[in-house]
Amino acid sequence: PQHSLGCLSKQNPMRRCCMALESDPWFHGLLFLAILYNTILMALTDYRHIVTDRADPQFGELDPSRSERNAVVVSSEAPLVLLYGAEALARLVALGGWLYFRDPWNVLDFVVTGT
Repeated sequence: PQHSLGCLSKQNPMRRCCMALESDPWFHGLLFLAILYNTILMALTDYRHIVTDRADPQFGELDPSRSERNAVVVSSEAPLVLLYGAEALARLVALGGWLYFRDPWNVLDFVVTGT
């Protein structure tokens, strides 16, 4: 479409940057590696070590102080969420809302990233 999100033309510098990022094979390779890394982290998570003190606001969460594996998992969460969020936002800006949400994979990506 000529305008993304009703206001960003194809000549808009931010949209052009998002379009370039979306079509960059290196960026897609980085996302693939991040997904692979995240999958490995999920497999290595040690659920034997969670916060068990009901008074602790982190009750039920992974306890990084008792497991090195959980420490890696917990410290990796924020950068991965930021990367996935940036990818979804870049795709949304590049394609525009209508085209973005017409693709079921983008809808799934948006829901998973947003939750």
